[in-house]
Amino acid sequence: MITLITSNSLYENLLNTSLKTIPDIPQAHVIVVADFAYKTDRKNIEIFKLDIKYNKSKFLNCGLAHIYKNRKNKWVLISDADMVYDKFFWEQLKKIKAESIKNCYQFVIHRLDIKSTQAIQSEINNTNNIIGKYVGRTHAPRNPMMFNVDFIINNIGGYDERFDGWGAEDDDLISRIERSEGCFKRLNHIVYHLNHDDITRVNKKYKSLAGQNLKLWSENNKIKLKKISNSFM
Repeated sequence: MITLITSNSLYENLLNTSLKTIPDIPQAHVIVVADFAYKTDRKNIEIFKLDIKYNKSKFLNCGLAHIYKNRKNKWVLISDADMVYDKFFWEQLKKIKAESIKNCYQFVIHRLDIKSTQAIQSEINNTNNIIGKYVGRTHAPRNPMMFNVDFIINNIGGYDERFDGWGAEDDDLISRIERSEGCFKRLNHIVYHLNHDDITRVNKKYKSLAGQNLKLWSENNKIKLKKISNSFM
């Protein structure tokens, strides 16, 4: 299993916590695409630094292109820097039998409050063992999402890089997957969302132009767009 995470410099502390909850073993390979020089000693984490303004679609496509060209295992978990996992999540993930490359898997989110988030972030060595005792508000989100990179690249073209910053790029991808006969399955596996100030929405450098992105998604839906062309390939 490959986990792909994008991050901007404002989320570095969240990224630190998220990575602590991913097993430090070769089988749990992690790719981080960021706009800053993230440093780690872990051998199962691969870092790509892009010297451009944070654009989630472009950063995700960078990771997808690397997996498509260089990795034998083409199943990837698309995660976020503010997502954390308990030890049971990875054990359950091993049991998934993907019958078709068209299958796409989504999960259940527990949104944690600030007190629970602070307790988890204060843990140093035992993070994913203690997460399960916290319960948050249940939510069924777009991410994290697991899919086959070959299917996404060859049939969908990856994420639409015209989306600015972040916001609606995952909704658009899902719409195009559905038009390409992708099959979505919601699993009961629980993922935890760290509570944090929504800093990227108020910071001008990383701001998501929500209205503009929603308009683009709507336009793509009107023409029933399936596959797009991106520069990353």
